[in-house]
Amino acid sequence: MNGFLRRTRAMAAKEFKQSFRDRLTLAGYLFLPVFLLLLFGYALSFDVKHVKLGIWDADHTRESRDLIASFTSTESFDRVADLQNLSEADHLVLEGKVIAVLCIPQGYARDLAAHRTASVGFLLDGADANQGAQALGFAQGLISKADLGVKIQELNRQGREFKAPIEVRSEVLYNPELESRIFMIPGLMVYILAITAVISTVIAIVRERERGTFEQLQVSPVRPLEVVIGKLTPYLCISIFVGALVLVGSVTLFGMPLNGSLPALIFVLLLFLVTASAQGLFLSTLSDKQETAFSFAALLTILPSVMLSGFIYPIRNMPVFLQGITWLFPGRYLISALRALMLRDGTDLHTVWREVAALVSYTVVVLFFAVKRLGRILR
Repeated sequence: MNGFLRRTRAMAAKEFKQSFRDRLTLAGYLFLPVFLLLLFGYALSFDVKHVKLGIWDADHTRESRDLIASFTSTESFDRVADLQNLSEADHLVLEGKVIAVLCIPQGYARDLAAHRTASVGFLLDGADANQGAQALGFAQGLISKADLGVKIQELNRQGREFKAPIEVRSEVLYNPELESRIFMIPGLMVYILAITAVISTVIAIVRERERGTFEQLQVSPVRPLEVVIGKLTPYLCISIFVGALVLVGSVTLFGMPLNGSLPALIFVLLLFLVTASAQGLFLSTLSDKQETAFSFAALLTILPSVMLSGFIYPIRNMPVFLQGITWLFPGRYLISALRALMLRDGTDLHTVWREVAALVSYTVVVLFFAVKRLGRILR
């Protein structure tokens, strides 16, 4: 046992020295996660605001101005153009000067006064489906609100009280403002940590094989398990430091809540970093070229962290066979655990035990194959 600890400690010390000797690579490990957090944290949002709106008001009445005011008084729309005639609408949308056009025909107020259904047009650029869908939903909501206001005013003039047939009392839990950033940050954390942990370890063995120093391990008494632990230790420490930066930055810069158990959150993050580091080390045993190893890492870890983890694309919307494939990547489990532990009150390890069990199983399997592959290489 003493020999095992001595050899492992010596292996880790050597790897620490090697890691800190290459200062440029070390700076990249530390700078890239911070850069990605700032870049995606501020830029990544699916909330649609300040849609460029054109107005064609052929009625020019108080009622039409009230409807226009309901659009321009919110952050959803910015009034950027007033059309003289409806034929300008297609031209402005084609040039990208406006995204939507509110069309109020002549006779709008007259129809309202006569208790007839008044027509209102809403022309929308649907090239950006997400923006178009949200802008259309905003417009329909504002028009429905204006319609309800007209009905209430009419009943008030008649001395009658308006009573809604259905009263909705809604309460939004965990993300009251429905900010997409709050939902996306956990996925961004997984993406950044996967890059840091996997890339930093994937070149650990490949670099030595390229430089010809790996042969020294083949004639040394160091065993495969000791090599694995010794090489994982320094890069895992770097990943833990980066994980702490990402967690603190997410909370302080982007307002991510910490509603669940903080010790459980830290434990799950550490478990994922061990899993990702082990995965990177295993991938490094599959190739003797850094470029090939990096390609394996990008294909099997980085891309799935974005495409198949629920980070951007909901897993439930994927085809059934792809939903099955997502179970093979650890990013899916960490995103689920982070969203529970950070957003929902009272969550702890008992709440995310399935995700924890999956990450533990994944780590054991990957470490087993990494040791087996390394044993073959050392022989």
